Amino acid sequence: MDSRKVELRPDMLLAADSYVAKFIHFTSAATHDQCLFPELSLEAGDMICFDKSYIDSTQFYDWSQQGIYLVTRMKENAVYEVISELDIPDTCDHGVIKDELIQVTTKGW
Repeated sequence: MDSRKVELRPDMLLAADSYVAKFIHFTSAATHDQCLFPELSLEAGDMICFDKSYIDSTQFYDWSQQGIYLVTRMKENAVYEVISELDIPDTCDHGVIKDELIQVTTKGW
């Protein structure tokens, strides 16, 4: 790749009821998602999606206490308890393996 090129990644916050962007921000592809979190104005009922490489249990807990939903792919070594398994509709993408409500736990606790 030409070293003069910079890969950009769009970060967006969509209104769930209208799919209208409430927040749009462009960062370099190398920028970690958590650098953007202080700029977000999330409310109870909002849902945030991010890559499985980002794990911050304190942030997850804070969002959960505020009624903000988290969607991510879990790392293979993640420790959690399944609260309930949700049905996956037939119309859903076939790449969805599971839909679970979980509680993240910590090894050794």
